[in-house]
Amino acid sequence: MQHRKIQHTPVAVTELGFGASVIGNLYRVTEAHVASAALDTAWDAGIRYFDTAPHYGLGLSERRLGAALRDRPREEYVVSSKVGRLLVPNAHPWGKTVVAVGVFSSGLLSQDRPAEGMKYDYQDAPTDLVRRALAIAEICERYGTTLPAAAIAFPRTHPSVVNVTLGMRTAEQVRRNVELHARRVPDGLWDE
Repeated sequence: MQHRKIQHTPVAVTELGFGASVIGNLYRVTEAHVASAALDTAWDAGIRYFDTAPHYGLGLSERRLGAALRDRPREEYVVSSKVGRLLVPNAHPWGKTVVAVGVFSSGLLSQDRPAEGMKYDYQDAPTDLVRRALAIAEICERYGTTLPAAAIAFPRTHPSVVNVTLGMRTAEQVRRNVELHARRVPDGLWDE
């Protein structure tokens, strides 16, 4: 997996990162062996950037991540936590790099066809937002791609974005997101 350098630092991160909120039991319980398998699959796929926070499961995410990385070569991976938010449009003029998180909008953009009951901004998505997401999904289909692939690709169109980090609960989700990250999304989609 490709690495991108964070400007003005010696740190480089993989273009795809592992968001560890869901292995801290976000929305539902994730069994330890499932979290461990997801982290192992991410490592095997070449992911070397991991994002966590003390708030994720009151430290559960950090403990699980630490256990998974304990015996891995320390110089091969980067772990981050939350230090604030920077709006992407403001990053480029200041020579800053950005790690894009939340690109699935808490779940609403994670499926080919969004449905009622999906999450947006950590709560149930309003009906009108689900309808808008469905309309975007239809446009994606016309271009031969999917809504999740577009959600992953869109932040990467900005020159300051060096990484897209996704929450991945299971090994299957890791494999799917690695494949979606590798897909090329037609440039014409962004003109719609």
